[in-house]
Amino acid sequence: MAIEKLRGKVNHLKTSAKQGTAAFRLDGRNVIVPHDLVDKVREGEDIEVAGTISKGELHAMAVRDVKQDRISHVDVTMYVFLIGIAGFLWALCGVLGLRAMGTGAIITESVDDIVAIAGFITVLMAIRHLSLINKASNQLKYPWL
Repeated sequence: MAIEKLRGKVNHLKTSAKQGTAAFRLDGRNVIVPHDLVDKVREGEDIEVAGTISKGELHAMAVRDVKQDRISHVDVTMYVFLIGIAGFLWALCGVLGLRAMGTGAIITESVDDIVAIAGFITVLMAIRHLSLINKASNQLKYPWL
């Protein structure tokens, strides 16, 4: 997925208490901001956002307040924690799954292998999302790149 960047004044800001997100119009497009960045966006404010496009809406991962030249991005703590837990399960169950291979057990039917594969996929997806957050933040920090 490519990172898109928009700049303009925030219009029609609506916050959702249930989901903790905010939606608004910016440069004629719909933008969704996660709960981490909701307090960084105010009606009529001149901002720049970077994120991914999904179903015609930009899902912001980084916000830059043009007036104050302040950049904020999605908190990555939970992604790092997820990588640690999923990586541990991947390694633990992967090693246990390798032990079953020597006994002649069918690997694809073992719970260990399923957990190891799920852990591996989770690690890859979390790293991909961290990379997208980093790219979005860098596009706002270094616009000449």
